[in-house]
Amino acid sequence: METMPKDVVLDDFFKSSISVNPDLPPTVLIAEAARKIPAAFAYQNEKYAMALRGSMMADLGVKNIEARLRIEKREQIMLVNGKATESMVESEVQRDPSFQNAKMIAIEAEVQAVLSRGRMEAIRMTRDMIMQLG
Repeated sequence: METMPKDVVLDDFFKSSISVNPDLPPTVLIAEAARKIPAAFAYQNEKYAMALRGSMMADLGVKNIEARLRIEKREQIMLVNGKATESMVESEVQRDPSFQNAKMIAIEAEVQAVLSRGRMEAIRMTRDMIMQLG
């Protein structure tokens, strides 16, 4: 049996949203789904929107840092070499710790958005599975 990675935390509300008691009659399952799934979907949709915003803001941060670093690195290279090629500038930008940190933040924000989107899909699939019983 596979287990969840340790850094993935499922809150109790989400767990209850997708849990189904197979011993219940279909009519009870449908009634329970009609009660809890819309709220769960709205809740998870809000979390997804916040995660997506975080991802987009992190991407914007990467672009801003990259633009600033391109100017700085080009000037630094030109002082030393007299000229700066795009590959030289790109290499220096990619190696800069502030750029690498911004990229890591953007990656983590995107992962959170993808996880949140997957939770929405799990709720949708639970709803569809229960509706097929009726």
